[in-house]
Amino acid sequence: MPPNVITYNTLFKLLHDAGRTEQLPRLLDEMRSHDVAFSEYTYGILAHSYVRARQYDLAMQTLHEAETRGVRPNVELCNIKLMAYRAQRNTTKLRQLFFIDMPRANITPDAYSWSILLTASFKYECVTQCH
Repeated sequence: MPPNVITYNTLFKLLHDAGRTEQLPRLLDEMRSHDVAFSEYTYGILAHSYVRARQYDLAMQTLHEAETRGVRPNVELCNIKLMAYRAQRNTTKLRQLFFIDMPRANITPDAYSWSILLTASFKYECVTQCH
């Protein structure tokens, strides 16, 4: 039986948990060679792995690809973008996503979304403005 999306998602999650992002391209190539379609979860775990590895451009490319392939944005995918913006100290894009783009897409921030926003605001804005 050939591998399917669940097989690959499991492997991506294992690599993510182990911090082995450098092995993702080989597995992605294999997945594509087997013509296995990506799922929403596939895009999410890949983008999250790239954020964790500080490969923000790859994370954003992955999320952009998801959108162009018809994956509807949701709070989990938005949280990954929020994490990337926070890590890059880009509070302008973080706030735009949180206060403009998410509401426009009818996406309600969850507790983790708020945590990302508040920690970024405090860490990168309040600290510099308060001193």
